[in-house]
Amino acid sequence: MKTRIRELRRFYGYNQTELARSIGKSMQAVSKYELDQVEPNIATLIKMANLFNVTIDYLVKRSDYINVNSSKE
Repeated sequence: MKTRIRELRRFYGYNQTELARSIGKSMQAVSKYELDQVEPNIATLIKMANLFNVTIDYLVKRSDYINVNSSKE
């Protein structure tokens, strides 16, 4: 599962350690998510989506619409 974790982390100015602390994971876990070596579980995806104010679909590249208020119009 390719994700936008690295892109969003950098956009919001977090380093891997700061992101890890914010979502209750290790820096190594964040690194593995970004390298697509490990998939985050649903609880972690929810935490990241809330932190970055995006939908889970956007986070996991199932949608290009950042939040639920975005529309195709």
